[in-house]
Amino acid sequence: MQQWFRLFTFAGMAAILFAVVGAHALLLTLNDRVELGPRSADLEFEPVHFDSEAFAPMALIGAWKLTSRDPRVTGLSALAFDNGTLMALSDSGTIVRFPKPVGGHSAGFVRELPDGPGDPRQKINRDSESLVRDPAGRGWWVAFETRDELWLYNNVFTRPLRRVAIPNQKLRRNRGIEGMTSAGPDLLLLPENRGPLMRLSNRKWSEIPFDFDRKRSSDVAALGNGSLVMIERRVSAFGIANALVGVKPCKSGFCLEWRKDLPLGFFDNVEGIAVEQTDSGRTRLWLVSDDDSAPPRRTLLIELELPSQN
Repeated sequence: MQQWFRLFTFAGMAAILFAVVGAHALLLTLNDRVELGPRSADLEFEPVHFDSEAFAPMALIGAWKLTSRDPRVTGLSALAFDNGTLMALSDSGTIVRFPKPVGGHSAGFVRELPDGPGDPRQKINRDSESLVRDPAGRGWWVAFETRDELWLYNNVFTRPLRRVAIPNQKLRRNRGIEGMTSAGPDLLLLPENRGPLMRLSNRKWSEIPFDFDRKRSSDVAALGNGSLVMIERRVSAFGIANALVGVKPCKSGFCLEWRKDLPLGFFDNVEGIAVEQTDSGRTRLWLVSDDDSAPPRRTLLIELELPSQN
């Protein structure tokens, strides 16, 4: 009887396991994305107060909680500058363009990417995680994580220009390219896992290693002097720990130059970074957090200034 009991117990557990796996596979095939078309949207910027001294030696210029009635202004995973305005990319293939916050409200413009890999009705096919201007000025590159593809769109995101497969032999499912920047004519792609940078140069792929124990990263940006700054995150029972990591070129690839923990909230998940060079020659970092479309997480926009190198 005990043997039969064990057999039925094992069979029951196996049935539950297959049901869970099957349900997950079914959910991935359901339509969970609706396009609303290009339109303006009212954005609200609510100031958020942090201890400015906790960001030293960086200076905290401002921090805001971003909300909107447009349901697509959520899940922001990448950030960039375009002619003095900010441009965010969501993880469901939506572009949100807006000016730097100067008051409580601002008019933004929201539109979906005009095309991408797979069926546009499913978010898994529009898992866009990184954004960078094309070094040749043709438009904007977007990397799709789950599909491991790189797409080039024209400057106003009305049509795609090129499609490139990303070598995925070392990329795990949903652990693909999270960040992207440029170095001269080349594109540098940052995997979420602890692997090396991937460089696309003249249609050829190569790798640039890190000479330190890199943690999981969510974005990368070039500082203009050959150095890069990355967003590092660690998830534990104590919440999400975000940090900025500065790296510089060295003989072995990229060496660690500095690391700064960010004193943010328990659920704040920083996903995007953009670099601004001010008229006075200072370097400012803009960060955006991903609310994962689920409260109590929030979309934060944070403006920091790096210390002077003089």
